This record gives sequence, C-alpha cells and structure tokens, in this order.
Amino acid sequence: MKDGGVHASSIQVLCCNSVKAEKDKKPKPIREESFSSKEFFERNDYFSYVDVIVDPDRKRRDGPKGYPPSSVFMALLLMYLKSMSSILDLIRFLKSNPEWLVILNLKRRVGGEMRYRIPDRTTFGKFAERLGPEKIIQVFSVMVVQLIRMGVIKGEKVSLDCSIIWAWFKDCKSANKPNHNNRRCRKHRRRDRDASWTWDHHRERFVFGYKVHIAIDSLSGLPIMLTVTKAGYGENRTVQWFVKMIIGLGLRVKEFLADGGYDGYKTRLMIIRRLKAIPFITFNPRNCKGNNKEEKMKRCRKLRYRWYVKNFLKTWWVGGP
Repeated sequence: MKDGGVHASSIQVLCCNSVKAEKDKKPKPIREESFSSKEFFERNDYFSYVDVIVDPDRKRRDGPKGYPPSSVFMALLLMYLKSMSSILDLIRFLKSNPEWLVILNLKRRVGGEMRYRIPDRTTFGKFAERLGPEKIIQVFSVMVVQLIRMGVIKGEKVSLDCSIIWAWFKDCKSANKPNHNNRRCRKHRRRDRDASWTWDHHRERFVFGYKVHIAIDSLSGLPIMLTVTKAGYGENRTVQWFVKMIIGLGLRVKEFLADGGYDGYKTRLMIIRRLKAIPFITFNPRNCKGNNKEEKMKRCRKLRYRWYVKNFLKTWWVGGP
C-alpha cells in the first residue's frame, strides 16, 4: 500500500508539473489576416470568370444546370483557406454556418424555385474531374491578375519555396521488400518518366517524385505563381523563370525571401539588378569551407558582408552594372 501510495503521488506531481509547463509556455503567435476570407469572396464578383472557363455554354443550354461552377469552386477554395481536411468537413461547416451559402452563391433550382442548398459530396468530385489541370491553370492565372488589380496582392514582399511530392511509383527497395520483382519495378518506373530521384533533408532519405515551386505574397499569404519540376531539378534554376513572371505581372518587389536552397551569388545579383529588390536569402553552410558547422557559419558571415559591400551597394545605390 505504501509503495502504491508513493507511486500514485509521484504520478500526480508529474501531471501537475506537466500542466504548469504547458501553461508557462508562450502561445504560438497567430498570423493576422490582412484580408479575411469572407471579404475575399465578397469582393471577387462571385468568380464569374470560372463560369466562362469551365462552362461557357451554360446560359444557352437547356435543361437542369445544377450549381454554378464558380460557386462550387469557391466552396473548394474555402475548404483550403479554412484548413479543412476533407469535403465532409466542408459540408459540416456549411451546415453549421448557413450564411456562407449566400456568400458563396450556392443555389440551384428546386421545384421551379431557386434555393440555397448544400451540395452533395459527389458534386465536388465530379466538378474536380470536369475542371482538369489545364482549366485550373487558366482559373489560377485570371484570379492572380484580378487580385493584383484589386490591390489584394501587392507583391512588395515575395517568398519563394518548394516542396517534394512523391511520385506514383515507389522503389521496391525503399518499401523494405527483400523479395521484390525487378521487372515489375522497371515497368512501374517507366510510368513516371518525368519524375527523378533527390535527397529529402526533412525525411532524411532519397525520394522519387517532383518538386512544386511556389512564389507567395508574404503580406496576404496568397500564391502568385507556381511551377512543377523533377525532384532532382535545382531550386536555383527556377529563380530566373519566377523573375520573368514577376516582371510580366508588373509587381514592384521590395524584399525577396528564400531559404538556403536558393543560395547563390548569381541568384542574388539577378534579384538586385532585374527586380531592384533586396534578397533575403540565407547562406547555406554547405557552400562554405570549414571543419565544423561553426567555422562554416563564421566564414559565411564574412563572405556575406564582403559580397554585399562589393555587389549590393555598387549595383543599388552607386548604380553599377
């Protein structure tokens, strides 16, 4: 009994200490929305351009028409903006918040009258198949141009990053299958010829797949443009394409943010000379010489100071080449 009492009291003390430690922790800073999702949908004219791209013959076609494509697209976009995990969560959200049916214009003809209703789960799946990748790119490009005209995307501070996506094919060796069939693996590998191998630093393993490179407006948190490449495609090689697209959109970038994967002097000079922006790109310790990480970071700081004095000040203020 004594041992049991001591054991129970120690558990209570540990539980109390853990609760206190959680209370003492500082809460994570919540990012303030500079442009709320409700205002985003209200000022976007119900995404009328989605109807023109997805269903151009909607007005001339006879018979039942169902929900407008723009309304279904807005509902799917709301699911991602609210960080919902599935379409079922979206349907539950619309049931508990019926005012969003009016904001999203989710109405269809029922018994000869137009009524606001929640779409079925199959409606969203059929719409995604009907949309396809080509129409999504058209909708995305038109949306970005409209948001720039409205002043939602200002482009003063742009962030560039990428993420690795697994391909459909996975290597049999990585799946821990000792008795794998090499012929079957070669057959599956041929189906994903556009993918390639690369080393994933987060998972700490080789990954066969693709890279999605995205440029985001840091103030609004909205994407400006994106592109998909092989997983082994260098991140620095995409910067030139992003710079061309930013200039084509007419954005005046003041700050350009990127991680160590985009470390390179040519990249910084391109951002300074062509965008007239300040590159905030962290130096990659792997690009510096040294015996350990501390020596590499010290050398990187010295190189950073020399490089900015020699190139940045010369091209920005002095007006060099």
